[in-house]
Amino acid sequence: EAWDKYEQAPGTPASRNELHRRAHDLKGLAPTYGYPLVGRICASLCKLTGDEHGEIQAPAKLLKAHVDAVKAAVVGKIMGADHPVGLALATELEAQTKVLIAQQS
Repeated sequence: EAWDKYEQAPGTPASRNELHRRAHDLKGLAPTYGYPLVGRICASLCKLTGDEHGEIQAPAKLLKAHVDAVKAAVVGKIMGADHPVGLALATELEAQTKVLIAQQS
């Protein structure tokens, strides 16, 4: 739902804040419900939407990759933090996020 709002008004403060708020909620709640991988992916998404580094100009495709990874983990019931495909995906998303932050700092 938050992604749909973001796509309707890409990059606006309201759509970005909504995406961040949802990611932040999932970052904290997902591990509680047995989805630590979702929490990890959302932590990375939070970095892109303003959690730690302020205004990062993240490309929509990287934001969407995070959203799609969360959806895939939930639909696929990838609950363990050590799932090989999920772990590889989270690691790559984190790496891309780190590179982008370094470029914009």
